[in-house]
Amino acid sequence: MCAVFTMTTLTLTKHHGLGNDFLVLLDAPAVDLAPLARRLSDSYQWVRDPSSRRCVSSDNGHNRRRDACASARREPSPPPPAPVAAKAPAPPPKASPPPPAKVIPLPTPPAKANTGKARNKSRRAKSQRAKSQPASPPPPKPTGTQPGWIGSLTQPARAKSRPASAPAAAVASQPAAAPAARAVSRPAARAVSRPASKAVSRPALAPVPRTTWAVEWQRPGLAKEQHTWKLPVYGRRDAPSYFLGMQVGTHKEKFVERYDERNEERKSWVQGHHSMVTSLAFSHDGRLLASGARDRTVRVWNVQSGREETAALETRAGVVALALMADRSMIAAVLEDKKIVLWDFGLHRSVVHFDSPDGSRLNAIAVSKDGRFVAAGGSGRSIFLWQTDRGTIAGDFRRTIGSVEALAFTADASGIVCGTNKGRLELYERGHEQARWSVRTGLGRIVSLTVPHKTSGALTGGAGGTVAFWDLKDGSEKQRVRPMRGRLTSLSTTPDASHLLVGLAAGKACLTERATEREVAVLDGHTRAVTAVALSSTGKFAATGAGDGSVRLWVAP
Repeated sequence: MCAVFTMTTLTLTKHHGLGNDFLVLLDAPAVDLAPLARRLSDSYQWVRDPSSRRCVSSDNGHNRRRDACASARREPSPPPPAPVAAKAPAPPPKASPPPPAKVIPLPTPPAKANTGKARNKSRRAKSQRAKSQPASPPPPKPTGTQPGWIGSLTQPARAKSRPASAPAAAVASQPAAAPAARAVSRPAARAVSRPASKAVSRPALAPVPRTTWAVEWQRPGLAKEQHTWKLPVYGRRDAPSYFLGMQVGTHKEKFVERYDERNEERKSWVQGHHSMVTSLAFSHDGRLLASGARDRTVRVWNVQSGREETAALETRAGVVALALMADRSMIAAVLEDKKIVLWDFGLHRSVVHFDSPDGSRLNAIAVSKDGRFVAAGGSGRSIFLWQTDRGTIAGDFRRTIGSVEALAFTADASGIVCGTNKGRLELYERGHEQARWSVRTGLGRIVSLTVPHKTSGALTGGAGGTVAFWDLKDGSEKQRVRPMRGRLTSLSTTPDASHLLVGLAAGKACLTERATEREVAVLDGHTRAVTAVALSSTGKFAATGAGDGSVRLWVAP
């Protein structure tokens, strides 16, 4: 469809039927179209062409319209009839022939993906635009300047979304506007502004104080090691240069500005016992822990690191009981093959072996506080005494009432206290063959015996779970305590006998305050019976050994 404007020399036309849109620049003079419109309406019969959407003449209307347009350009049109008081307008100047049209192709917008979601949005946008636009005006009534059938023409099918066409009379009196492509303005996606999350400043949590005994390490088990690397950071500085003792200038030298640290925690598996632990003992300063087991080994542990202080002693038979000498790196142990072993694990390792004098099985062993004497006893109802320096027998005590199950030296090492399987507690003094006193405890079989060095008494533990405190002067009973119900397997105490640690067959160890009989802690976690226990002289560490070969170190809160 071609439109000619009377107000400007640049005319925008749009050609349909082609693949692209074009801009056609026409340099045409201003032409009055009113006489031409009247002439065409009177001389031709117009019909509607649906394919091109324009009115054409049925009697070769296209050629006549072209001739009429050419004549209108060549000859000036007569002025319209002016009103009585109005002056006729001047004829327009003669137009020069139009220059050739310049066709500039517009870039084709990229095709959008016709997805279902996009189609739904397009339909909703069209329906909203249709509601917001005003209703189309009614068709104009026929006037004298146009045929009557023009107003009764039906609108095309796509006229629903296009604005209504202006009346022909308005076109005759006003310049025609170029049809511009309507830009569909879609509402931009609303940016949802969420409030920034406020940084909640929480106070630093203070370390929770430990209120119960905790496991420091377990063997066999993992051992933690903290590795620290000191990494130098180098820099450069000016340093004087000398030649023949004279400074001749400076040079750059490399130096260490500082050291950065890189820390790493490593874990390694530490071996331990593989069968039942039979005995545990702390050193006097609490730095070392000795353990013996039925797997034919004696091990010395460093309490702080949880590693072995020295290589384990491998014996020919299982360890029945052991004792660690005070202020000396020596351990005395009795074995299942009726032998006694004195092991010096210091710088010059040495092992001294003794046989049982009567060939009987040995069940218990004890060392004096000064480390000069070692005593052992067993099923032969005898107690044998050796000197540790010379390795010779210093004496023996025979005819105990029952087989010896537990032994302990007195604080001054002048006497030996023994407990038998018949529940008897007896005191023997060196130089005397007969017992000073012998009492019936009523505890059943005595499985453990200890003499605290800072007291004048002895503690015995019966298999039934009862612990009794005895006066060494006359063998009288001072106190009886039952820490926890269950079968007692081992017993240990602090040097002042203020706290008792008993091991039970139920896999637990109970720490009890002796004066008030108050339960301080229950050391639980072993899968089998706790067969050996030990308390350090400071009371800050405790050790438990079980039937599965595990050794645990406990730390006080």
